[in-house]
Amino acid sequence: MSRCAARTTPRARIALTTLLTGLLLHSAPAPLAAQDPVAAGSPVTTDPELVRLLEGHRYAMTGTLAEPAGPGFELLVREGLAADFFLIGENHMTAEIPTLTGLLLRRLAPRYEAFAVETGPHTAAWLVERVAGGGVSALREVAVRYPFTVPFFEQAPEAALLEVALENGYQVWGLDQEFMGSGRYWLDRLAERAPDAGARALVDGWREREAEALRLFQQTGNTEGALLMAAAPADFDALAEAFRGDADALAIIDALRTSAHIYQLWNTQNYENNRERVTYLRANLVAQLHGYQRETGEAARVFLKFGSYHTGRGFSPVNQLDLGNLAHNLATLRGGRSVNVWTVAVSAQQPDGTLVQVGEQSPVVRVLAEHATEGPWTVFDARALRPWFHRERNRARYPELADAVFQHDFIALARRFTPSEPLVPAGG
Repeated sequence: MSRCAARTTPRARIALTTLLTGLLLHSAPAPLAAQDPVAAGSPVTTDPELVRLLEGHRYAMTGTLAEPAGPGFELLVREGLAADFFLIGENHMTAEIPTLTGLLLRRLAPRYEAFAVETGPHTAAWLVERVAGGGVSALREVAVRYPFTVPFFEQAPEAALLEVALENGYQVWGLDQEFMGSGRYWLDRLAERAPDAGARALVDGWREREAEALRLFQQTGNTEGALLMAAAPADFDALAEAFRGDADALAIIDALRTSAHIYQLWNTQNYENNRERVTYLRANLVAQLHGYQRETGEAARVFLKFGSYHTGRGFSPVNQLDLGNLAHNLATLRGGRSVNVWTVAVSAQQPDGTLVQVGEQSPVVRVLAEHATEGPWTVFDARALRPWFHRERNRARYPELADAVFQHDFIALARRFTPSEPLVPAGG
């Protein structure tokens, strides 16, 4: 859209959070309360064998949320150093998960070559270039000039995490669609590359529409006018024709076309939206792995941080075989293994300061919270619980926990999540 920095309003901040949690599926698997056989507030784990398993395979993280240590942290490090793929499945927009991830990135750097994130491939490359040249302050400038363009890395803890990854030698791979608000940035880049007046006029027309769409979004939270919600296949055909022969421009246009297709399925064809998005995620991971092997002759080991819908084995809560399943299969093909960690909390502080007790909504958290250690995190080894949950009688009593145990290797339970702070405060 416009080259001018746009004022960030509280309404727009709320709308952005809605986009991140809704359109991009940034949440933990939803509990199925009707199947929970235990009334809220009563003791949950009454079976003595399950109690013994939970308490015999829990590992405390000592220290603080900012600097965890102890057996739980070392367990994750030890397992990560023996794997080919290490996955963090998260609730987005928290301060604690990127902090923990940064500490793990440092310790696992000898093992892993790449850090894969829930950002578009072109956006990720742009962010790497910015951070490599100017650190976190360069991302702050991006957030001011192009607000709502970059998912997650407009948040201070995530920006710091990107810097940690680069400092420790990771390649950063973006695997996701380009974010809904990114059109104005990419249209500016296309305008700079316009080969003639006709191409420039075509791009400028879309830039004007994006400027108006941004104003509408900031005032109402409505996203319908954005390029990735409004452009039809014929519009992208026209852009591609205008930039024929420019491989870099055509790559950007193709990524925007794919992203628009995914977004525009959201409201009317939700299953297809998720299917197309997951297909794109998997294809991008495979392409990055192939590219790395062509360049180096070796197979890359990858640390992935994505919403927890994406990181489990088997079918996801939205009925897709996602990145966690692909990573498991790829690791098996190599003769290795993957490790996936689901991060969740007993309570979550909301941006308005209210505190949500997650266990009131999640049977999984309600069980695990009863057996949490005193530290800031407790790591449960889910693998040790699988034989118990293989018995149908046990699985029927705790269906949500059984699903979590088979989908993830470890469940890292925090005492509390707090909201991450944006690089640019509201109104800044």
